Amino acid sequence: MKFDNFFEKNREVLQLLYGVFLIVMIPMLILYNAVFIIKNYNKSIDVSLRKHAVSIGRALIPYVEENFDDKETLNKKILALTESNPELLEISIAVKESDKYTIVASSNEEEKEKTYNNVFYQLSYNQQINDGIANSSFSKDREDAFSGDGERYWEVGMPIQDGETKIGVFSMKISSKIIDDLTQENRNRSFYLLFGEVVVVILFLLLAVRFWDYVLLYKKIKEADQMKDEFISIASHELRTPVTGIKGYSSMMLDGSFGELNEKIKEGAKMIKGASERLGVLVDDLLNVSRIEQGRMSFDKKETDVKPIIEGIVDELNIQAKEKNLELKTAFPEDDLPKLNIDTERLKQVLVNLIGNSIKYTEKGSVIVSIELGSDNLMSIKIKDTGIGMNEEERKRLFQKFYRVQNEKTQKIVGTGLGLWITKKITEAMGGKIIVDSIKGTGTEISIKFPIIKK
Repeated sequence: MKFDNFFEKNREVLQLLYGVFLIVMIPMLILYNAVFIIKNYNKSIDVSLRKHAVSIGRALIPYVEENFDDKETLNKKILALTESNPELLEISIAVKESDKYTIVASSNEEEKEKTYNNVFYQLSYNQQINDGIANSSFSKDREDAFSGDGERYWEVGMPIQDGETKIGVFSMKISSKIIDDLTQENRNRSFYLLFGEVVVVILFLLLAVRFWDYVLLYKKIKEADQMKDEFISIASHELRTPVTGIKGYSSMMLDGSFGELNEKIKEGAKMIKGASERLGVLVDDLLNVSRIEQGRMSFDKKETDVKPIIEGIVDELNIQAKEKNLELKTAFPEDDLPKLNIDTERLKQVLVNLIGNSIKYTEKGSVIVSIELGSDNLMSIKIKDTGIGMNEEERKRLFQKFYRVQNEKTQKIVGTGLGLWITKKITEAMGGKIIVDSIKGTGTEISIKFPIIKK
């Protein structure tokens, strides 16, 4: 629990540290891996080049031993070899004299007659017959990182023998420029690719950290939404009792249960009753919204004949229609209608809402409730009016929560903006669908369709 509390209190700091850790560590690991691979790749190439250089030395040593005694001929042939093979930078033949080695033949005129006493010649001389050493070098003194022209070369040294006796050292310098250039080019490409990968990874991690923000935000919103639903549910239940009491007492006042009232008090009582009725509708709508969103709305579906249900609702709402001088009527097929598998009370709730809306938003003309049977095995209950109608944008938003068509003709019409949203959810929960067709200034036709029970 202590850890949970610590995490909860320091969530943002920990999230930031975690994001920074990922952004730093993952690119570093990728970089380390790439450098490690390139380094081992270069080592493998060097091993291969070393073997190749020694192999070239083995191929040339018999050629040198054959002409060892004729220094002039040997010099000419060595020079011809280096001129015809650009990768052979230099070939030298040294004779061992005591502990020193004197150059007796070389493709480099400056090297002739020079005497050396260094480790390279000693190691070369001490190699087994037909074997040698190959070292990577960069300059004549073998100490600088690069030669004058920036080329790397392999220096091969092998013993020269006369019969079974070692008499000197064969050395040559083989350029590795072509291989090094290709290796460098591939290395550069690898680093460019690595840089691109690191950039992509960093962008992805930044996005992931941002996505984490969205996850936390979504969790908070979900928690707040749940608290809101619970509050609405509790508040609606708590409001229901006093609203019912206000409505009941105002009705009793108007009925004369408390004695004769003067006109002024009657008007006040009527206003109280009307306001309580509107508040009651709002409370009921909020309760329905809460039940739907929390999945607590129950349905008792059974085989139902919808014709008498529609007729009963039309009779109830006829009073409202007559108050506005509207004609409210039905249009049913003469044949017997098939039954639907629906919740009777929920269907009544849907029809009262839809027919009531048509009456509210129709100034003159009629509201017709009809039933049609389609070839798609669906029954359509249609409510058609000659009301104010809607444009396309208003139709798209019609079933949104708290949305109401706003114009000069609807300003005085009261409503919560929840009824149609509730109606749509209930219809869909019973396996139906709702379709709206409307022309502004002409009227609206709303169809609710349900599957017919097959016999």
